[in-house]
Amino acid sequence: MTAFLPYIMMPVMALLLVLAQSLWASVIKTGGALQGSLPTIAINLLSNWKMWLGAFIYIVATLVYFYMLSRLRFFSVQIAMTALSIIFSIGLSIFLFGERPSIINGVGIFIVFVGVIMVLDK
Repeated sequence: MTAFLPYIMMPVMALLLVLAQSLWASVIKTGGALQGSLPTIAINLLSNWKMWLGAFIYIVATLVYFYMLSRLRFFSVQIAMTALSIIFSIGLSIFLFGERPSIINGVGIFIVFVGVIMVLDK
């Protein structure tokens, strides 16, 4: 089981990264946090719970990333993290922001997924 744990943690890490960034994006897109002067913007961002939750989730994802780097090749971790983040980003953009991907996006997701499997295959 321990040999497979880094591979199980890989999608968890990618999902956490995208979730944290989605929380931040929701503050920027819908919260009007970037309105006003620079001190007002800073206060808006620092006083928003989604910003803090996103930061906490991002820290947890970074700790998972460190764990994976200690167990797997850097190349495999980076490629899988990037590819899975793309896939999860599209999913969250649909559910959180109501965006609609095209057929080309769907084909791209499939190609990225196949690429992740090829990179992780020893």
